[in-house]
Amino acid sequence: MTSTLLSARTFRPTTRFLLGPLLGTALVLAATAAGAAVPAAAVARVAQQGSSACPVAPVKASDGYDVSTYVSGLPFDGYAVAEKFGVDAGMCIGPFGIAFSGTTAYVATSGSPGGLYRFGLTGGTAGAAHEVIATPFLGQPVFDHGKLYIIENYADPQHASVAQISPTTGHVLRTVATGLDCPQYLAVDPLNGDLVTQDGCTGWPSSDAVQEIVGPAGTSPTVRDYATGFPTELGQLAFAPDGVLYAIVGNGPIDAVVPTAGGLGTITTAVDVNSTRLLDSSGGLSGVAVARAGAGGKATALWATAFNGYVYYINLTGASPTAELVLTAPGGGNHLMSVTPGPHGCIYVTGLSTVMRLNKPGQTCT
Repeated sequence: MTSTLLSARTFRPTTRFLLGPLLGTALVLAATAAGAAVPAAAVARVAQQGSSACPVAPVKASDGYDVSTYVSGLPFDGYAVAEKFGVDAGMCIGPFGIAFSGTTAYVATSGSPGGLYRFGLTGGTAGAAHEVIATPFLGQPVFDHGKLYIIENYADPQHASVAQISPTTGHVLRTVATGLDCPQYLAVDPLNGDLVTQDGCTGWPSSDAVQEIVGPAGTSPTVRDYATGFPTELGQLAFAPDGVLYAIVGNGPIDAVVPTAGGLGTITTAVDVNSTRLLDSSGGLSGVAVARAGAGGKATALWATAFNGYVYYINLTGASPTAELVLTAPGGGNHLMSVTPGPHGCIYVTGLSTVMRLNKPGQTCT
């Protein structure tokens, strides 16, 4: 498949692969105050890493949060990513997520050079001591019942795969799905342990669908459509404990998919980005995670990230969703990619080459 075809069929400038000089970073937010209104005034600035293709910009955290560096030095080359897709521009695509096994964090970089890195909760500088495997173009890793799954070669539509790998050596233990179209994000269905993934590119057979990998831990996993008919490509996916799936659609909205046993799920709009003003100066949404759940495991609040460096807490309990801004990027240019819950009531927001920790004063994420 030629780069010309990829270029013609893959990109819209304002969606999943945002072109131009954008910044990615990763943040760790303590979520113990979930549900409380969070002031938008900022109290801290943190310098962040970038590249010639992806210049840096400071961010501002809301009042009542402390900011520190968790991980620095993740490898990235925005031009190498662009070359893979045959695009003559810098592409700022950072890690698509973080996976946790107890107090150990796994971060897979999405570009080239790239690899899978392992850190304790104290973090550190990415290097040989933290590297599990040196492999470019990795998608989001996830853990389920001690098994580590990861997306391989997401940048090659119709040839990407999902594999179970060793958390210690990074060796592929088994391949659970092949022939996928541009998958970047994974999520584990809490009801049955199946995996779901999406297509972050446009113009491919599964670009309007969520796909389910049925029985990934079994001897013969299969792939089927979980939900179809989305108007454009999808971003991050996140399950609530009751089995309802939340998905970023294009730059927004956030849709909810109610599962149907053996059939296609029912799609509804959970958060209308226009009514909640989530697109104000944010460049569009990228990541979603369940922040709180109530009776029966129903989601009562979500976390959401925006490309340009904004993080929101979205309350779902009222007559309509309301959003509180908890992180801003007044300099612009930040490219946040995902949000993932972690240990000790913290969440992790990924971007390009740096991971920062944002927590309440006196509170620790370790």
